[in-house]
This record gives sequence, C-alpha cells and structure tokens, in this order.
Amino acid sequence: MNVARFFCGCTALIGVSFAPAADEPKDAKALPSLWMLKKAERDAGNPLAKYAEMLRLEREYLADRETKAFFPELKAMLEEELGDPTAPMRGIEFMRGPAPAEKPIPDKAPFDGYKPTEAVAAIVTAAADRRAIMVGEEHHLPQTRSILVPLLRALRQKGFEYFAAETFSQDIAATQKLGYPTTETGTYTNDPVFADGVREAMKLGYKLIPYEFDFRKVPANATSSERNGFREKDQAKNLKERLFDKDPQAKALIWAGRGHVSKANVGQGDFSKMMAQHFQDMTGIEPIPFTPHTCMKLASRAMKTRFITMPRLRAWLKGRLSSSARTAKGGLAAPG
Repeated sequence: MNVARFFCGCTALIGVSFAPAADEPKDAKALPSLWMLKKAERDAGNPLAKYAEMLRLEREYLADRETKAFFPELKAMLEEELGDPTAPMRGIEFMRGPAPAEKPIPDKAPFDGYKPTEAVAAIVTAAADRRAIMVGEEHHLPQTRSILVPLLRALRQKGFEYFAAETFSQDIAATQKLGYPTTETGTYTNDPVFADGVREAMKLGYKLIPYEFDFRKVPANATSSERNGFREKDQAKNLKERLFDKDPQAKALIWAGRGHVSKANVGQGDFSKMMAQHFQDMTGIEPIPFTPHTCMKLASRAMKTRFITMPRLRAWLKGRLSSSARTAKGGLAAPG
C-alpha cells in the first residue's frame, strides 16, 4: 500500500486543510473550498450541483498545490454517493497505489477447514459478553455498510444502546434531535446506505456518539506519522471520556474506517498503536474488531487479491462451495 496516499486520503476526507507556506503568495482567485462547494444547493437536496461544479473546476483543482493530492479521491467519493458503481474502483486504486506483485500459487487452499457463516449472526454471537464491537468499513465501498442496519437491530436486542461513528460531526446532537441525518451529520453519512443506518439507529433508540479527533490539536511541526498517531490515541480517548466514563456499563457499536479497529502494532513506540488498541489500554475493555472490506472484491482485476484469480484456487472454490455457501452474506468461519 502507498502509505502516503492512504493517510492523505484519510486526512483529506475529514476536511483538513493546510495553510500556504509563508513565502508562497496567496492566489487572488483562490478556489472555493471543496467542502463548501454549492453547499446551499446540496443542503436543499441537489448533490448534482456540487458534482457539476467539481467537473467544471476539475482542471483548476488538479493544478492547485493543496487540492491536487486528494481531489480525485474526493471526486470518486461523491460519485459513489451518486450511485456510480465504478467509482469505488477508482477511489481505492488512487488511495492504494499500483497493484502488488504476483504472489506464488499456494499449494494448499487458504480456506481449508473453514465454513461459510452469516456475518451478523457471527458478530452477535461473539458479542454475547462484550461491550464494544468495532467495525472498520472501507470508505470507498458502500457495500461494507450493508450489514449496518441488521447489525444495529440485532445488537439492540442484546442491550447495545450507543452507536459511535468516526464520521459523526461534533454537533451530532442536532441530528439526534431531528431524528434523521442531514448533510451536517457527517462526511460518509451522505452515502444513502450509511444515512439509512443512522436513521434506523435513532429509530431503535440508540444514542449517537461522535469521537473523531480534532486536527487543530496537532503540533504544527508534527510529522505525518506523529499526526496519525495523535489521531489514533485521541479517538480512543474521546470514546472513553464521552461514552464509557459517563456510562460504565455502556455497550456500543463503534463504526470506524479501515485499520483503526486493528489491535496490531504498525511500527515502534506509542505512535504504532491503532485506535482499538489504545481504547483497550485506556478502558480495560477488549473490543471485537471486524473489517468487512477484507471480505469484499477489491476494485479492478489488477487490485484483487492475487490468489483469488488463480486457476487452481478458482477450481477449488468451484468444487468446495455449495450453493448455500455462495449465497451466504458473511465470509468464512473457523471449524466448529
């Protein structure tokens, strides 16, 4: 993965902007903020107005020092919201960079000993004695949000009453009061699938909790690694202070993005921990992490996990997977 692009995408999509260098003259005809572009029209229910304006100004945004790095990904995200089925491929490939090199054909199929299972049922079973379920969606794949509504319904019956999401704005109380999401609810909730999940959560009686990090807290001289490290730690701190400190018996579904739900270290030192591990260290509560994007088709043929396209494994899958397995909504579960 191209790490620089990955974090550039994560940063850009939550609305961070960087001031121009001191010795760089300000453009008298500065481009309008991508976040405020045709905002009145969008708030009135016309997202196409923003898209049309992005297309009109595309050349200028791609030539601009500050927007050229993330404009293609932001454009793909809006196209995803508008229902373009090819947009996720472009967004993921822009974020992850070139496809990885070919992997050798495995002698043994990686799924031996596993059986298909329905995802929501497996998560709910695992959640029986847990208080925090963390889901790391792939922001560019609305399909990874397809389990949100059934998961919210099933967990509510198990005593879960909080729904925390990375994308929620700090003023999420306004959404809770309205009873339905708006363009002010969050970035990714502009996707109809996510918005439907938020609407269902409120209908079921969930309390909405925002926990995203305030990037204004980052020291001006922080490196990219430090900036991301601050974010992981502060997200966990916000969850602790805004939710679990206030309700020591809280049970919550925490909806994050990608690797934030990982408990594996990604380097050395405090900045190597992801949000889930910081959360466990701070609260003593071990979350159950789930990353549905690892079970999904990844973008174009070039970006698919290589062994899935290999003839030997395709033949193995064809012979092993029953019709019921092919229609299972989940992935593969361990034996027993």
